[in-house]
Amino acid sequence: MRELKLQTQMKYSLAPHLQAVLNGTNIMVSFLSRTNTTYILQFKTNLTDAAWNPVLTNSGTATWISITNGINGASGFYSPFELDPSNPSVCYFGGDRLWRSPDHSDTWAAITAGGALNGIVCAIAVHPADSNTVYIGTDRGSVYRVQRTGATWNLSDVTTTNLTAANLPANVSIGSLAVDTAGTVWATVASVLFAENTNEYSSDHVFRLTGGSTTWETRSGGLVAGNPVNAIVIDPSNSNRLFCGADVSVFRTEDAGVTWTPWDEGLPTVPIFDLAIYAPLRLLRAATHGRSIWERPIDSSTCPMVDLYLRDYILDTGRVQPTLAYQPDPLDPAQLVSWSESVDVK
Repeated sequence: MRELKLQTQMKYSLAPHLQAVLNGTNIMVSFLSRTNTTYILQFKTNLTDAAWNPVLTNSGTATWISITNGINGASGFYSPFELDPSNPSVCYFGGDRLWRSPDHSDTWAAITAGGALNGIVCAIAVHPADSNTVYIGTDRGSVYRVQRTGATWNLSDVTTTNLTAANLPANVSIGSLAVDTAGTVWATVASVLFAENTNEYSSDHVFRLTGGSTTWETRSGGLVAGNPVNAIVIDPSNSNRLFCGADVSVFRTEDAGVTWTPWDEGLPTVPIFDLAIYAPLRLLRAATHGRSIWERPIDSSTCPMVDLYLRDYILDTGRVQPTLAYQPDPLDPAQLVSWSESVDVK
């Protein structure tokens, strides 16, 4: 459904390339795609549970199985879960250590030592050009580079480097991390920053660490004071173009964070918990706190003014013509659905 005169499209389905965080009444999920019909989720059935439990649904079944084999210890309320963009068989999960799975989450092993991190991992970013390098952020404001420097991913072959340095606020929660192909690291702060010496809230919620530098620099021009930033993504076609999602609004920059401008036409006033760019269609997708998932074309200044779109069945996205027939039902993969048999077609 695309709203009149707005450039933001609302999405209800779980797209196979989407990374997002949703909040329902008693269920929270963070989902990533493993195949077109298989999803890896972190699933929490009750808000009073002490930790998140990753689970998996397999293609052709409607059941969920635990994928925590090997994981133990503490984890955060929103536990990060990432796939290696170069190898989707490799998964990462954050708790009091960084966990890695080489086999689609069937088995896990810690690649940071217990007690080595300052806080609980709340953000993960895999280097897009180097699968041996992973960046993590914690809920106490620390950022680390985790690298395989030996022959394996055993602890003895992994080097963890603390990148926490000048200008990065201390004792805050790192909301999100992003890294470009050149190795420039971006970090956001998901805490409200208040300066007692000026008695004012700060807008410094986005920071950058360039390759070889030992000092973080704030890149927060145009952001709103007292507005925590929960997510950040880099446009793969232009490393100077980034998007960040805050407690209020999505912001866009074309000059590597020197200036940010709101880019949220049509979005509800609700925190943005995750952002993802779907490169093949050049779409930015935003997952909100309880108000669904939204998308917007990155390169289009305007969108067609469509009041209502009627799809012929559940898998019709409006982007592929003709609509594919006899495909697995995303809600019940054992069943096939087709536009010719849609209950909505008379």
